[in-house]
Amino acid sequence: MVTKSKQRFWWKAMRTHVWLLAGYLVLAFVLNQVIIYGNDVIAKATDQVLAGQQTTLNGLLKVLAGLAVGGAAAAYGKSLCASVYNAAIQRDVKNDLCTHILALPLGYFEKNGSGGLMTKLSSDMNAIGLFFAEVLPLLLVDLITVLTITVYFVKMDFMLIVILFASYPLMLLVLSELWV
Repeated sequence: MVTKSKQRFWWKAMRTHVWLLAGYLVLAFVLNQVIIYGNDVIAKATDQVLAGQQTTLNGLLKVLAGLAVGGAAAAYGKSLCASVYNAAIQRDVKNDLCTHILALPLGYFEKNGSGGLMTKLSSDMNAIGLFFAEVLPLLLVDLITVLTITVYFVKMDFMLIVILFASYPLMLLVLSELWV
């Protein structure tokens, strides 16, 4: 059960290291842009070849190599930000929880027992680690991916995104009927 004091530890640690989360989000956006732009470059080159037009392979390879290097750097930076963010959050929460436990009166330990306290502390830290290492980064990356693709579709053809969003309720209805 998450109490108010546990929430305070989490939020304090998250606010302290928000710059790492912001860096993660920016690099995830950059990576998505590199992927979309690379696909666009390849599609335009393919269209030129199929239309019988000349395309410069040297220029295309330079652009794709630059995109590959930029994408690799963005992916590495994103992974680094996520790892450091997770470690920093866990460290800060552990320090705050240990400080809190050390300030508790002796009667609290006699009443609750140290084994139960250690089990709760260990399971809470595992849950925090899982959330900040996997759940939060994947949720934010998926959100950025959907927004980036939506903006790309709007640039490409506005009616395409209208049809796509109009079809979501129908798809969800069909899926809910199939899974019942």
